[in-house]
Amino acid sequence: MSFVTEWVRNVFLIVLAISFLELLLPSGSMRGYLKFIFSLLLLTVMLYPLQSLGGKEILAFHSIPYSFSAAQSYEINNDASFEYDLSQVQTKQISDVYKEKVSESIKEELEKQFSGISEAVIEIYINENRNSKHFGELNKVILYTDDLTEQVKIQNTLSDFLNLSKRNIFIKEKEEENEATDEK
Repeated sequence: MSFVTEWVRNVFLIVLAISFLELLLPSGSMRGYLKFIFSLLLLTVMLYPLQSLGGKEILAFHSIPYSFSAAQSYEINNDASFEYDLSQVQTKQISDVYKEKVSESIKEELEKQFSGISEAVIEIYINENRNSKHFGELNKVILYTDDLTEQVKIQNTLSDFLNLSKRNIFIKEKEEENEATDEK
């Protein structure tokens, strides 16, 4: 009897999901194709009990009800860990985009005042703790460049531009950047 209730539940869930998706479909030429695919999916779920009569396992029939059951149990068991993982991924993406934008802004500002800076490599270090009230604040900037002749001027410019202490701004020769990357 549990097989029948599971089968009826799966058919109901498929019909419900398809109905919802059809409401979201745009009214274009693709609508007909998608309805056809939905119909095939519904037909597959409805014919699932026939696979047991034939004695042969049909992989497509076998996997559909299992996938719904597995998805539901995964969703219930791993909902909190999924949200935590998603939050970590989002924080990393936000930090990476932010660092890239700050780096681009620094290059633009330095190119206005100094020649040869366009080839510089910039490493940005920020507070990545989302729970901190200082989340996103710049902690340290390292600029790797070939020309160290105007190091003090560059450091002053960056300090003013970023509102960051000079002791947190480091100007290094570009070869040091390669060594630092190799050590990581």
